[in-house]
Amino acid sequence: LTEKYDSEGEFLKLKSRLVVDGSKQDREAYDMDVSSPTVSCSSVYTVAAIALKEGRHVMTGDVGGAFLNAFIPSGITIHVKLGSTNAALLCQIRPVYNKFLDHSGEMLVKLDKALYGCIMSARLWYDTFCSFLEKLGYTPNLRDGCVFNKVSDNGIQSTVLFHVDDVMATCADKKMLKELEDELL
Repeated sequence: LTEKYDSEGEFLKLKSRLVVDGSKQDREAYDMDVSSPTVSCSSVYTVAAIALKEGRHVMTGDVGGAFLNAFIPSGITIHVKLGSTNAALLCQIRPVYNKFLDHSGEMLVKLDKALYGCIMSARLWYDTFCSFLEKLGYTPNLRDGCVFNKVSDNGIQSTVLFHVDDVMATCADKKMLKELEDELL
């Protein structure tokens, strides 16, 4: 839990990120590749140089709650114990869950979406984000699986590259970047 304040010191909100201790998971129990690629430094430098040379606009951002967009595949069960603080917060938001609290105020939950820390979460997010980009008409680069390109009807190329949930996109046409931004929101 982290308290967030504005520039004047006024309290804005409580922010919480639930993180799983993946070290307790057995990698051998998964019948899938749990590793996830990340964009290479040379790809970042190359795309930045092309953007400069071609006068492209650059957009960067972070996909909030990225892993929560990736579903755990059917047939895979991951249970997580919520400590008393997080369990109490959950019950405060949804009182119906009070019946699942144990004697110490903790709760065992089954995940249906990926969480930070699970050994397969980064891979599930990677697969989810690649599918998302492909549905938008982007195609993966043959040399770097974290670089995607799309060419518009009038021949303008948009390039997206990402490192987990951090995204950079370049394009000479601001409209194409705005369309991507709108889809990401």
